[in-house]
Amino acid sequence: MLAGVVGATLALSPELLLVPGGAYLTVPALRSPLLVVALVAVVVGVLVARRHPGWATVLVLMPFATTAWTGWFVLGWWAGLVAVAAVAAHRAPWRALPPAAAAVAVTSWFTVSDIVASVPLGSSAVGDDGRDGLVSLAVMLGLLVAAVGVATVGGMVDRRRDPVDDPADDPDAAERARRARELTDAAARRISLVAARAEMAPPYRYRDGGADRRAALAALAVDARRALGELRHALVVLDHADAERPGVHRSATDSRAEPRARAGALR
Repeated sequence: MLAGVVGATLALSPELLLVPGGAYLTVPALRSPLLVVALVAVVVGVLVARRHPGWATVLVLMPFATTAWTGWFVLGWWAGLVAVAAVAAHRAPWRALPPAAAAVAVTSWFTVSDIVASVPLGSSAVGDDGRDGLVSLAVMLGLLVAAVGVATVGGMVDRRRDPVDDPADDPDAAERARRARELTDAAARRISLVAARAEMAPPYRYRDGGADRRAALAALAVDARRALGELRHALVVLDHADAERPGVHRSATDSRAEPRARAGALR
């Protein structure tokens, strides 16, 4: 949603061409290769902000480098920084520090310099009036603080409502669970085989000290069965965690068939 709003703002902000007399001629953004590339960079930055706020900040800051030769920038790029900060703050407030710091720097630069900003359907500049600069600074910083504050509160509410949200964001969680399940399953099969062989060992092989050896095998079988029970419990826990993880959808047939197959293998 934020990426769409920022993208629409950038699409309406024209390219500025300085003409004799100090005036600016406007060119629609979608006809300017420079602004199209900048639009893509900023929108992609907002989209990846949840997982990679640092890289998102770099992407949104890249278009600002063009001000070295154009003499103007698009105010929507600053809005992109605010959006990145809000998205990052929704997950964790500290993640919003890089984009928020960048937004503050851009705000200060815009309000104390003569740089011109492209805004939807026109241009804007603070000028030499100190009062206008203070008002612009207060408004822009207020919008930044409001956006980050609302996103932070919203993230806290969402995490309390759905406590499994953060683990689900880990892209490696499913892979780790799959590997743990496979290792546990393989170990359980081996222990089951040891227990079965210990219980089925023929007694005629132990003529000398046979009673002691049979007792040792029986104890081994008991220990193996206990370990097997613990591994079965671990498999059940992994199955429940897999079923409750958001984004993991398993059919009813698979859910019923897999535990039965494991139960047969671990007897």
